[in-house]
Amino acid sequence: LWDIAAKPEVYGNMDMWPLLWKANKESIKRPDDIAVGMTLTIDRGATKEAVDAAIEYSRLRGAESLGPVDTFDQQYLGK
Repeated sequence: LWDIAAKPEVYGNMDMWPLLWKANKESIKRPDDIAVGMTLTIDRGATKEAVDAAIEYSRLRGAESLGPVDTFDQQYLGK
């Protein structure tokens, strides 16, 4: 999701990957659990608050902490 979010035609910012995860939370159970050929929804109408929350979440979670979905993830996803 980081690489996809970083693409200029998506968000142009890898730290916005949580927006992709949240928009696709029914089909992506973990952010590192995507496959070639998946069709993703891109949230183009995210509010400034949603963008700020996604960036903050990304920076707090970090790429190195991938693993099982935990309470921190569930809070972000709104579950």
